[in-house]
Amino acid sequence: MDKKRKIVGTLAVLVIVVSIVMVSVPAEKDDKNINKNDCGCSCNEAPTQGKPLNYYDILEKTKGWEQDVALLEKEIQEKREELYNLYEKGKNGEGTIDKIQKLRSEIEKLENEYWYKKEVLFEIEVIKKYTELQSDGTLKIVRESLPEIDNLDFEIAFNRNGSQFMGEKRIQKEAEIYDLLERAKKGEDVWNEIQRLESEISSIEEKEWKYRREYLRRRMLKAALETPTPTWTWYCFDFQCDDKTTPLQRGSHYLSYWRPIKVWIGMYDGPNPNTSNFLGETCSTYFTTDMDYYWELAKEKKPNLVSIQVKWFYLARAPYDDGKDHDIIWGKNKNAQREWSYAGYADYTTTHKSNGYYGIGTPCANKMVCCYNGGCHWCNDHCNGCFACDPSAHQHFVAQNP
Repeated sequence: MDKKRKIVGTLAVLVIVVSIVMVSVPAEKDDKNINKNDCGCSCNEAPTQGKPLNYYDILEKTKGWEQDVALLEKEIQEKREELYNLYEKGKNGEGTIDKIQKLRSEIEKLENEYWYKKEVLFEIEVIKKYTELQSDGTLKIVRESLPEIDNLDFEIAFNRNGSQFMGEKRIQKEAEIYDLLERAKKGEDVWNEIQRLESEISSIEEKEWKYRREYLRRRMLKAALETPTPTWTWYCFDFQCDDKTTPLQRGSHYLSYWRPIKVWIGMYDGPNPNTSNFLGETCSTYFTTDMDYYWELAKEKKPNLVSIQVKWFYLARAPYDDGKDHDIIWGKNKNAQREWSYAGYADYTTTHKSNGYYGIGTPCANKMVCCYNGGCHWCNDHCNGCFACDPSAHQHFVAQNP
């Protein structure tokens, strides 16, 4: 497979990403106007402009990716067919659980590469609509080709929210499969349920990609509209970010050097936060376990809201992992009648985190972007910000507190 991926492709790939500002230090006091100084909601400024992009350099850096995606898709399909065969053997009592777990891990790694490069291929299709290649290799933005979209920031947030909802739903299904496989080791007949979950995951992935694709399209349009020169000169390309590292795997991890970064509040007009009733988002740097605080903050933005979803973003280090910073997230929902945590996730019970062992759920991939935060890094980008960067480009939700 590695040799096949070295085939040189004819299609080059270009990724245009909005440059956005570094996040500020989280506030530790109650301030209803905290968002005014958030530098993630209202301080979206470009870094110093660099020299114009040379398209031919990108051709060299990204050659062969079209063939990579085709080969990866074929290999993933073959391994999934092998996985389904193992499920059938499991029904007959054959000892295949260890093979299944190993194969699912292999598929996950292939999918991470597949979706990353698939996004790149999609982005080149979009950017070609908005630029013209110049004789010196630079790309001129064709202003008259840029469509007008009302509420572009809302459209970006709406599709990001949908993609993340589907991603979290997918990893919850994957966690159920993990638990069922553990039960299978004890002799329980769970194979029909596992196959049902696998089918649901495939459907969720299709919806997840649909939202992600529209999010990327609008984000690139925003980049084109906000570029102050005729050619692309401020941005972060995916290939400028370091190679993605291994995320924290599902299980217990010792985490230290905790830093609160940002609180995201999603606003909805239904009793349960969902992709279909998203009203908008706001962010804060004030950390509290009091959900009423975020409820009132959101009500000031959207008086007609019916529910909110809150995510607390931290950075922490895993000593065994060469001291890398990872984004660590808690999530919770609220409406006028009740508050509840995400299914399978730990409750958010204290703002000040102590060093210790935390249970981490299945990491959520394909949710970060390469954006500017003192350099090009893989980061979360809610509220036009660029924060809680993680070299693995995965989101890590806490499933169990110490």
